[in-house]
Amino acid sequence: MVDDIKYLLKFGSKENMESLLYKGEIFMNTLRYFQELDQQGIGDKQEGTFEIINYLNGELSIEVPETGEILKFRNVRLSKKVTDKVGNIFSTYALTNNLLENKISHKIDERIISEFGTHCVIIKDVARFIRSIYDELKVKKIPISQSLIEYIDFREDNRNLSFFNKSNKFSYQNIHRIMAYTYLDEPLHFEIGPIYNFAEIYLTEYLIKNSIFSKGDPNYL
Repeated sequence: MVDDIKYLLKFGSKENMESLLYKGEIFMNTLRYFQELDQQGIGDKQEGTFEIINYLNGELSIEVPETGEILKFRNVRLSKKVTDKVGNIFSTYALTNNLLENKISHKIDERIISEFGTHCVIIKDVARFIRSIYDELKVKKIPISQSLIEYIDFREDNRNLSFFNKSNKFSYQNIHRIMAYTYLDEPLHFEIGPIYNFAEIYLTEYLIKNSIFSKGDPNYL
């Protein structure tokens, strides 16, 4: 899985991205935090959904007690999600070899600017970066798993899900996720040491407007 990722991009404030670059500061919020966060693109009430059942060919009728009005629904979706304390998440934008293959350029969606921050750290040695996080959490005796997010259509699929599934409305984010199974109800914070030997910092706006993932750009990575 890691072998398929050419670069990881982490977006955030200038202060936080400099802390990542020069100290290797890793900040992992809880799954519950993202379930409850009311912020476009970052908050996701469906986070942690582990089962979806769609009833597309039936009809559900509900009576409103106050008025006696009957509401009818032809398509009904039932979902179950984890609400307990299960772990902490670290997410990055993943540029995979498949995503870049046979393309002159790759454009990052403009929604990333407003949703994720003014600056971006591009991590060029993906295996080394993920291994550093694994090593630090191993010392802390915290189990961990990682994967690219698989995006699905919650309106159509009936299936069991994992912590590495999200609604396809977020597919423009191309997320790679690291999940630390802490059972905490608070952020997990630690440092893996400087990463500037294999990472660079850019303005998010520059990346989106001038895509350095274009083979015609002199800064092409």
